[in-house]
Amino acid sequence: MLLVLSFMTLDIFPFEKLPSILKMIQFSFRLLEFTGFFTAFIVAINLDILIKELKYKHIILITIAFMILSLLFRTHLIYRDNINYDIDRLVKTVPVTSQTGRVHAGCASFEYLPSKAFENRYYIETRNDKVIVIDNNEAKITDEIKNGTNLNFNIINIEKETKLELPYIYYPGYTVRLEYNDTTINLNTYETEKGFVGIDIPKVQDSRIEVKYTGTTIMKISKIISIIGITILILNVIYNKKKKNSNK
Repeated sequence: MLLVLSFMTLDIFPFEKLPSILKMIQFSFRLLEFTGFFTAFIVAINLDILIKELKYKHIILITIAFMILSLLFRTHLIYRDNINYDIDRLVKTVPVTSQTGRVHAGCASFEYLPSKAFENRYYIETRNDKVIVIDNNEAKITDEIKNGTNLNFNIINIEKETKLELPYIYYPGYTVRLEYNDTTINLNTYETEKGFVGIDIPKVQDSRIEVKYTGTTIMKISKIISIIGITILILNVIYNKKKKNSNK
């Protein structure tokens, strides 16, 4: 059973062809939770043995290995314009269209969508992946470049305050900067009627706009707390080990 579940997580397995009840899992890698659960007992026993035999040199080696693996993992996640990626090796996504159906792998039954976006699923299916000018027929979008959660474009003919809808479903954490001449303005984001990210452009000269997802303040604080917690845990293990040796 463990081998079957592991095989179902591979790219070669046609997960999208499974019945809807199984596609509700959304992501095939979630099947690894079962393999992780059944192997947890063996890992726990061996981990207990390892801790009892742990030496300072082992702690140093494990820490160095953890740091190297963490750096490699982070480098893999960062997506930049100046880095070439083998797109064929990325997991194939399933576009959400009017033919996709109510349930499919990747989005399940769309239950995680924000309420406004959930109520406008047809709009999501039919909307193009571009910036939309909502209330100014004169304003034009040019040189639009979208790369994941990074978006850059120019806006011209701004004769009045203009509302734009970005091609992203609204979640807190987007940073939007407007640049014209030598001036940079940070723009606030909000949720549009259709559940997408909206911004208001002031009446300025032709401008360049940069959009990035940088995360919320709470997310950044959580990362700092996690780093502090891991550091304290490592220091505590070293301290207890040293104390145990001194008692001997």
